[in-house]
Amino acid sequence: MSTVERRFVATDNAVGIEERAGEPSKITGYASVFYDGSRGTEYELWEGVSERIDPKAFDRVLADGEDVAALFNHDPNQLLGRRSAGTLKLEVFSKGLRYTIPAEDTQASRDVLYNIRKGNLNGSSFSFTVAKERWDKTPTGEVRTIEEVGRLLDVGPVTHPAYSGTSTGVRSAGDIVEARSSYDAWKAAQVPVEITEERVEEVATLSPEEVLERLASYAKRAAELEA
Repeated sequence: MSTVERRFVATDNAVGIEERAGEPSKITGYASVFYDGSRGTEYELWEGVSERIDPKAFDRVLADGEDVAALFNHDPNQLLGRRSAGTLKLEVFSKGLRYTIPAEDTQASRDVLYNIRKGNLNGSSFSFTVAKERWDKTPTGEVRTIEEVGRLLDVGPVTHPAYSGTSTGVRSAGDIVEARSSYDAWKAAQVPVEITEERVEEVATLSPEEVLERLASYAKRAAELEA
């Protein structure tokens, strides 16, 4: 199973409140934004490496009706809604993946509404795994494109949307463990390795952990060659 990753958004309309006469307030926001050619719509993973979300990345998850939780700060104890209960609506627009959560009479919902109104909350986030991805080299750096999300676990407002100077990004190294592993494997695959009978026999004796270490060394070599 893929490692769970998280991305954070702090663009305009990342989180807000929808209010209509005669209807309960709704917590709304964009859990993810799609790349539109601008810097603010790609996620900065680390220096020189960014990530883009394909507009079709969530299509399968939404079509299959998979259950998704709406959480505040990814905390299961701060439950705001759930797709299977009809208290979380997910929609894809040209900008990205939008969520709508009817504000229930719970402490978590009341706290979120209060803090949005006060301007204390200005970001959204989502937790996910990757089913399909692509790595490319571009004039501005190396890019990971997520073409299909494997699982969408939760969406919702967050207190600290991103630490970088861009409007989208990651909050801690733990959020990009899977991306880093994928990147290292991609870099390793670009290093020419002479295939000999002796090398094949050598690799066959390696444990899975040793294979990963070997791939990491190849990635390091590739980086040194490019430097």
